[in-house]
Amino acid sequence: MARSKSKQKLRRFKFYLKRKRRKERAKLKQVSPTQDTFQPQPVQPQNNFITPVIEEQGPSN
Repeated sequence: MARSKSKQKLRRFKFYLKRKRRKERAKLKQVSPTQDTFQPQPVQPQNNFITPVIEEQGPSN
């Protein structure tokens, strides 16, 4: 009984991982075209020393 239960858990976990991966992939597909609109958003006075580096280099690191 315990064995079959663990098998069920494993199957469920695999299924969850698959779903998670699919969701992440969908997210990436959604974000990639609108990445340039996402970047300028976090321009806070706190992160002032980070933003100029991002503007100069861009995401080509």
